[in-house]
Amino acid sequence: MIERNRIQPVLVVILLLAISIGCQQPDATSGSDASAPSASDSDSALSQVVPKPVVTDVPAGTKVHIELLETLASNRNQAGDRVSGRVARDVVVAGSVAIPAGSEVSGLVTEAVGLKKIGGRARLGLKFTSVEPPSGSQSAIRASYLAVGKSETKKDAATIAGSAAGGAILGRILGHQKDKDARGTAIGGVVGAGVGSAIAAKTKGEEIVLHSGRVLHLTLQSPAQITVKG
Repeated sequence: MIERNRIQPVLVVILLLAISIGCQQPDATSGSDASAPSASDSDSALSQVVPKPVVTDVPAGTKVHIELLETLASNRNQAGDRVSGRVARDVVVAGSVAIPAGSEVSGLVTEAVGLKKIGGRARLGLKFTSVEPPSGSQSAIRASYLAVGKSETKKDAATIAGSAAGGAILGRILGHQKDKDARGTAIGGVVGAGVGSAIAAKTKGEEIVLHSGRVLHLTLQSPAQITVKG
């Protein structure tokens, strides 16, 4: 009985110590909630790390200098062929660079006509439809280029006429008899014209060739919105 009376106070003391220690321990749940960042804090931090894109309005009439990345020719290319290039100089709008040099440019061949006959003209047309800055996204543009070769029509006509006249004189010389002069003149003129055509065919206009590295000086035909990273 005595021993039981001694044990009870000890148990009471131990129980009180356990309750006291439990009350002093911090709430793990409340502590973790306090230290965890909120969703708004995460969004704010993300906005500081990732720059917002900058959109610049480039008006129609703005000059754009495009360097070709491949060689194009009026007698080798055809309509629909893809064309690639890059911006050779910064395009500046209102004191800021809207399209930086090195931006990739894409387009198409719209027309490719080689020389086929005497007096013909070679033609080569291009259309650029998009630009993509090094640190931006692809944007639509509209700019065109058309080259028309020189015509040799006047030179060809003079060559043929001169050869025909020379042939007529030769025909008269070879006609001998007076009654055959007209016939000799006609035959000589036909022969001379044929020779003149053959000569003119070898001296026709040149094909249009735009070599890789050629810089085309173009003008935007419509406004464009260019997006780059801030």
